[in-house]
Amino acid sequence: MVNILRGLNIEPQAIKQPLDLSIPENKMILAFYLAAPEVENDGRALNVFFGMRRAHKKGRYMGLAPVGYINKVEGNWKKYIALVEPDATIVRWAFKEVAKGIHNTDGVTSN
Repeated sequence: MVNILRGLNIEPQAIKQPLDLSIPENKMILAFYLAAPEVENDGRALNVFFGMRRAHKKGRYMGLAPVGYINKVEGNWKKYIALVEPDATIVRWAFKEVAKGIHNTDGVTSN
């Protein structure tokens, strides 16, 4: 990419430390400047993934509440989902109808 930019008469530069890319050793420094943020982002992504996994194992629901529930927060900032009526009753009815085997999901949603 650096060579493509230089071919277009664009000289890429690091924000914190200007580099003279005509010196071969400075290309390695530029590579470090470009790679370091990507490594940091990958580390953060892993932390988020494992944090969400731990929360899921503890029984916490991650994301927006499904239909029939609503996201709530207790006084100590603990998040949970709670039933919301009349949606919860409708969802409960739909699951029971599908469980009976008389209707499929398309038949229940059209009723």
